Amino acid sequence: HTRLQGDWSSDVCSSDLEDAVAEIRRLRRAVLLGEPGGGKTTTIWKLASDLVATAIEDRDAAIPLLIRLGRWTDASQRLSAFLAAQLGDLGEHLDLLLREKRAALLLDGLNELPVSQRGEKYPQVQRLIEDHPKLLAVVSCRELRSEEHTSELQSPCNLVCRLLLEKK
Repeated sequence: HTRLQGDWSSDVCSSDLEDAVAEIRRLRRAVLLGEPGGGKTTTIWKLASDLVATAIEDRDAAIPLLIRLGRWTDASQRLSAFLAAQLGDLGEHLDLLLREKRAALLLDGLNELPVSQRGEKYPQVQRLIEDHPKLLAVVSCRELRSEEHTSELQSPCNLVCRLLLEKK
């Protein structure tokens, strides 16, 4: 069980970023935790870029589905509808891509979901990950600070993170 943390900002050499991406690809399930500006989104974008390059060379390779969860602001919208909308024309093929294990789920900013909607939306993210255990899945989430409420330590965000860490 690996928890990737760190500061992979621009002042860190690119080999650190390459190493992090290689480790994520090896693990197939990862949670990127860190402070704002710590490189979580940069790492996900680098992973997406590498996966695109692989998919161009190998038609059977997984297609990266990079989703900014902070854009999921409609309280009544289900995760599947949000994902399909975010994917544009590719969205109509989402179920097929998931079923055929041709997708890599890259979910950026779990903590950016509207606070009032997290109780409804975190379980949907968790179910999506549970329902597709063979897919590469990465979720980024801001690291909780020790001074935050201890109830946050039991939050669904952390449950989703633990799910990714514990299942392979």
